[in-house]
Amino acid sequence: MEDAIPPANHPYFKEQGCFLKFCDEVRQYTDKPITGVGGLTQPDFVEQQLASGRISCAAMSRQLLADPEWPNKVAAGQIKDIHRCVRCNKKCLGGLQQHQGTHCIYEKG
Repeated sequence: MEDAIPPANHPYFKEQGCFLKFCDEVRQYTDKPITGVGGLTQPDFVEQQLASGRISCAAMSRQLLADPEWPNKVAAGQIKDIHRCVRCNKKCLGGLQQHQGTHCIYEKG
């Protein structure tokens, strides 16, 4: 699973937007909307990818687990208040694999 949902220390997929190169490949064959995924946490980076047309939508599952208010905080200009996903996979992927649900290390509880 670590190649499909790579942690921050993955040898090949550690950079932000690590799977966007595959979107570039697909873009050559279609004009349909493409969703980007892979370590998307920084609002400026995500906006850049959307504005350039590289992607049509950003999937940010782990980031939204880390901070469900990400979109609202970005819209309100509260960028420094965002809890960014550190891509540790401890409670999201780990919880899933242990049948404990999908959570985040930032969750209070």
